[in-house]
Amino acid sequence: MTAYGWMPAKRLLRPISASSGLIKGQVALEEGPDLFPGFSASGQDVWLPASAARATGPGIVLSAVGARCGKAFLADFERWGAVANTASFGVASGFDKNFVHYILNHEDFWIRGGAAQPYVMVSESLKQQVWAPELAHQRAIADFLDRETAQIDAFIAKNEELIALLTERRAVAVNHLVWAGVSSDAIPSAAGDRLPDAPAHWLRVRNKQLYRERTGVSLSGAEELLTVSHITGVTTRAEKNVTMFEAESTVGYKLVSPGDLVINTMWAWMGALGVSALDGIASPSYGVYSPLRNLPYEPRYFDHLYRSAPYVATMTVHSRGVTESRLRLYPDAFLSLPTVVPPLEEQREIVDRITTQTTHLDAMTSAARRAIDLARERRAALISAAVTGKIDMGVSA
Repeated sequence: MTAYGWMPAKRLLRPISASSGLIKGQVALEEGPDLFPGFSASGQDVWLPASAARATGPGIVLSAVGARCGKAFLADFERWGAVANTASFGVASGFDKNFVHYILNHEDFWIRGGAAQPYVMVSESLKQQVWAPELAHQRAIADFLDRETAQIDAFIAKNEELIALLTERRAVAVNHLVWAGVSSDAIPSAAGDRLPDAPAHWLRVRNKQLYRERTGVSLSGAEELLTVSHITGVTTRAEKNVTMFEAESTVGYKLVSPGDLVINTMWAWMGALGVSALDGIASPSYGVYSPLRNLPYEPRYFDHLYRSAPYVATMTVHSRGVTESRLRLYPDAFLSLPTVVPPLEEQREIVDRITTQTTHLDAMTSAARRAIDLARERRAALISAAVTGKIDMGVSA
């Protein structure tokens, strides 16, 4: 007979052998004959042969290593398996799988360690005390949370759709202005390398005529740590909700000054780059390029230009790697690419026009993101309250 109340989390689980030891690159990414659902550290996104699908019945798969460590997935299949960087559990008799999943998928449940490569301390985490009422009460809680979180998730999805629409409208405006300028009388001509046509009176140069690679590094690591995103460009790391752990030391990180172009070498194909308005330091794996100042240079214009969809597409073509997710944009490739240089006054006019056309779009996007953040906070608080017995489910003990 199962005893209920406060208990170590491991009591809710039973050991199973679900991991095949395979890595994600060794398995199928699409469903096919004689394949079974498989879980990676990102969720159910792979398919496994029978020999690797070792688990039967419902279970929980934990993302145990990497950026998503601490995320738990419900494996609700008759037969399934998991690949590397995961930990898998069955649900012990007397406990509801959905209730257990809500406990284990709470963002604060898992104890994490590691620096460059974060991981979950599974054994230590499962020693933590959790509350488990009788089975009928567990199911009532899970049903309640299914209903409530479905409404919250629908609200989040609608706001994400709105953000996608606003982002697309913003990109259309920026892409047009950085390549066509503000004058309808300008005569267009080719910019080279499959880039859009641009006014004929703009300069055509290679990036090496506009920038030099910066190699100076921090001797103390005391400077502000900067990061690069395809959404926000260059910002301080402190501004970002970053799940990756910081390195123990930032000595040797690359120095960045206002006006420098910073490119995340591994994510340039996604547009993770920008011209910095800040002093600071950036990861040694980033490319940092300082303007030579021998040509007209308004940093805000080139921030928009290099993050525009046409230029990101060109950088992707010239990146090297086996697959898209492994592409790298190395300095020699970037510096050899063509670019355009409008007269300085036109650069400033373009920036002003972009600001005029996108300010209201950015405000709406920020409002939608705040709404999503609040909804996610509400979701987490609701789950925490429900699984600790702080919400009356109307179920008799």
